[in-house]
Amino acid sequence: MKAEVFRFLCSELQSKGELHPSRHIAVDEKVGMFLWTVARAASNRDVQERFQHSGDTVSRHFHQVLHAVNLLIPDYIKLPSTSETCVSITSNPKLYTYFNDCVGTLDGTHIAAKVPNEDTAAYRNRKG
Repeated sequence: MKAEVFRFLCSELQSKGELHPSRHIAVDEKVGMFLWTVARAASNRDVQERFQHSGDTVSRHFHQVLHAVNLLIPDYIKLPSTSETCVSITSNPKLYTYFNDCVGTLDGTHIAAKVPNEDTAAYRNRKG
């Protein structure tokens, strides 16, 4: 992430997301811990080592930033309308009969799912 984008995100989270510095941790460090965790799928322990804070501190500030990011959703994320169906579905009669009420796209995205052992066959795809 570029430095100016990071600074803009921090200022937006402070002004609109209600994120404030604590006595010992500045907003940019809180956002840095959050982004480090999300981008690297890092564990709490990894973030503790990287930023030299306790697990409780890391967890508390992660949730504060997450809450502030959630407050920015109406300003920056346009959720799909439930009444709109993707053009690639409506233009293809093979797909439309099965996916006419589907919201989103059919792009082959793989989402890992944890299902009971007796139901695994129904959730297996070409990627296993």
